[in-house]
Amino acid sequence: MEIINKTNWRTSDLKKIITRAFAEDDKVEGKYLYRKYLVIKIFNATPWQKHFLEHFKKKGIPVPRERRAYTGRAFLGGYRMIMKLPSNEIDKRMLVKIFVHELTHIRGYRHSKMGYWLTDKEAGSWMDDDINYPVRQKEIKLKPKVDLQVKRYEHALAAVKDKKSKLKRLQNQIKKWTQKTRYYEHVLAANGKIKKED
Repeated sequence: MEIINKTNWRTSDLKKIITRAFAEDDKVEGKYLYRKYLVIKIFNATPWQKHFLEHFKKKGIPVPRERRAYTGRAFLGGYRMIMKLPSNEIDKRMLVKIFVHELTHIRGYRHSKMGYWLTDKEAGSWMDDDINYPVRQKEIKLKPKVDLQVKRYEHALAAVKDKKSKLKRLQNQIKKWTQKTRYYEHVLAANGKIKKED
């Protein structure tokens, strides 16, 4: 089972709850054999569009926090599921109910054969355990702001150091080869093969 989490909620927490819900559903329906192929994509609920907000304002209706906060979609007998959850607060019972509902479609059931929602009794009391089954917000890791001028200055310093190192290496090689040329000039001039320059 693969969980692709695009919400504000921690993947580890969602996975723990979904895995337990899966195990509980297996007790009723029998073990689902294609579990390793199942892909669950979880997104934040879609916000209200502008024309809906204008309608609520015109009618004097309080705006619900999020549009269709708990929704899901799955194909009969398929292996992919999409769920949408609210971004500000989450009800574990609704999360489990939507998951089991979509899983039932994947098992091959239509609405006419399965009913719409699990009752709270069918969903199980384990969801009230906030210690073992918490749902926490993801930690937002802020990247430290990089000063571009400092970064460029450090790059320039590194470049100067590198060029100085290469220059020193070249100067040592010139010194070495100059000594060799002097040696051969001395030997060849002594043998009369070249004229010694004054």
